[in-house]
Amino acid sequence: MAPDTLDVVFPSDEALSQRFQSLKTGYVKHRWTLNGFIEYARPILAKGKWNVLALGSAANSDDVWCLDSRGTLSLAVGKETYEQLGMVGSKLPWKPKKEMHIIRIPLVNREYADKIQASPDLFTPYSEKTKTTLVAWDAKRVDATNQAIIPQVRRALSVRVPQLPLSTVPPTPTSEGTEDWEEEVSALFEWVGLASLDSQRLRANDRVDPYLAVYDPPLQLSVGDVMCIRWSGLLSPSFVQSVLNIALANDGSFIAVTGQAVTNSPVGYISPLPPVVLPALHAPTKDGEDTWSLVLTAPAGDNRDAGAKHWMLVESIGPYDARLG
Repeated sequence: MAPDTLDVVFPSDEALSQRFQSLKTGYVKHRWTLNGFIEYARPILAKGKWNVLALGSAANSDDVWCLDSRGTLSLAVGKETYEQLGMVGSKLPWKPKKEMHIIRIPLVNREYADKIQASPDLFTPYSEKTKTTLVAWDAKRVDATNQAIIPQVRRALSVRVPQLPLSTVPPTPTSEGTEDWEEEVSALFEWVGLASLDSQRLRANDRVDPYLAVYDPPLQLSVGDVMCIRWSGLLSPSFVQSVLNIALANDGSFIAVTGQAVTNSPVGYISPLPPVVLPALHAPTKDGEDTWSLVLTAPAGDNRDAGAKHWMLVESIGPYDARLG
């Protein structure tokens, strides 16, 4: 699915900040029947516009559903709801989630399901019977409201800023060199997280009691101003790509982009490749962990070709995601 929080951190640059702030996005918050939403979405999907994203839940229940960019509706339901619906679903493999099932309903056409390299029995076709069954899952429909997503812009003055570029691979094949590189990379991403939180620990004049907090910044640093721009809400993949496009076109020292995904969703990561495989099973959790952080920096010295970028990406994934194995 898509992130619900996106942070961009970079050395203070007003022109770059304005380019990020010029991006517009938003979403619609609507309370209606699930079948009502399906009838709304199917004509759009039939036109080949697979950029409809939605996340919803049943009233007074932990059951949730989502429509992803593949045009597939996925329901995550507990034992009672699963038995009432009588649909085919995939049981989650984790013991704490053993009574939850994922039900997949392609809203585009059956040919899509047949193209996926998995048993067709893992899918429930959207039929009149399915439509009737889902009525029991529905809540009352009320008017929709548009939710504009306004970026929050913060400027941190006189903070300790790491010196980049940093090699994206260990500089030497020795175990000692690899260990030093791993420590530098770990310190860099720790700094990115603290910058996104506007942490006092990054201030050049920070004098915190070591008994209260201890922070060791990256060894190579300077003092300067840093900007952080945050978008919060249901963000589409196309919007995230627009943010990345601006970051990739930047000629500055570095940019860090961090996305926190919607964890209360039946679908987690979806491969950008053609839809030929099912996404890994993912258990919706309200307080789950699914975060990625990308650092972009221009190569140093003679390797600084026009437009070239070095990059590093880290992910933090919760225990209920089959991508972990």
